[in-house]
Amino acid sequence: MGTATWILAVAATATLTLQTPSRPNFSGEWVVLPTRSYESYDGWGRREIVKLFGDRFWAEQTADVLSIAIDDQKAFQWVYRLDGTLSRHLPLGPTGPQPTSTAAWADGALVITMTSAGRGGTLTATTRRVLRLNDDGTLRIEARTVPNGATSVSVYARER
Repeated sequence: MGTATWILAVAATATLTLQTPSRPNFSGEWVVLPTRSYESYDGWGRREIVKLFGDRFWAEQTADVLSIAIDDQKAFQWVYRLDGTLSRHLPLGPTGPQPTSTAAWADGALVITMTSAGRGGTLTATTRRVLRLNDDGTLRIEARTVPNGATSVSVYARER
């Protein structure tokens, strides 16, 4: 390979690397930072601190899957496939199946879209959660629920 061809190959690789957003690893034990989490309004004028994944959660991430275990949800684990294919969350809940979701990378963030049905499947809610690591190493989770359009933000610090 000539010098000019080698330089072009390196430049092309560098350009692709710069254009491909990094995929952060969310593995670890996380604890909510209430003072940095946005407050949400429930429609009745009451303000609530938002803890989208509870006070504490554990995440384990591989190349294919992100598993989330939330402290106050006992032994239940949310498992998201990271390739955009549908994930079904088991076991069945008291009102039927747990929500389904898709997770895919976009601009260095993980976007999880979850759909859940109410009793008898008559009411469907869709929640879009965006997970992104901040420059200071904290995790920002933004959630938007459709149809009401409410937006909530929680910030977590990695403990381990």
